[in-house]
Amino acid sequence: MATSTISRKWTARQEAILLRLSSFGYATRTHLQAALDLGAERNANRILARLESDGYVKSWRRESKVYGLTAAGATMIGEELRKGGHIEHALLRNDAWLALGKPKDWRIEAAFKFGPRTIIPDAISQEGANLRIIEIDRKQKADANREKLRTYADLQRAYRQHGRQAPEVIFVTITEGRAMMLRKMAEDAKCVARVIVL
Repeated sequence: MATSTISRKWTARQEAILLRLSSFGYATRTHLQAALDLGAERNANRILARLESDGYVKSWRRESKVYGLTAAGATMIGEELRKGGHIEHALLRNDAWLALGKPKDWRIEAAFKFGPRTIIPDAISQEGANLRIIEIDRKQKADANREKLRTYADLQRAYRQHGRQAPEVIFVTITEGRAMMLRKMAEDAKCVARVIVL
């Protein structure tokens, strides 16, 4: 009986971690601890090591260990393994999730229509009428950011014209120099955007 209960708890914990890894793309132990109740560092490391030895996750050494799903891990939760992806981009997106207070509604690369355009931000989050659009800027070309800001300015204007609360646009970047450039571009595009350096 006790073994069966432990086994069910372990399976539920495994699934929760694998589902979170699927939604994050890649994550550090710290990201997973913040998202799930994995206990202290030692316990979290033990759990992740077991998932890795069972073949459900793989890891890479960066500044800290980074985890991602394997094909077996994706199969276990009934999802397909996403190919490729930029690890640093995903980790900065996770850091943004933490910095923004771990919003419950956090959708990664969720497409939505705006007129004839389809917009695919790095993440969106919604609490009531407050829509947040999050863009991760590590190495994006200035022209691409400028175009995004113009699109978001048009989107904000359209919302206001229809008496709706305009989406909050948040750019997350890695240096103060990039942040200054983004703030200037947002001003030129007449986009109300917050820029955060992490």
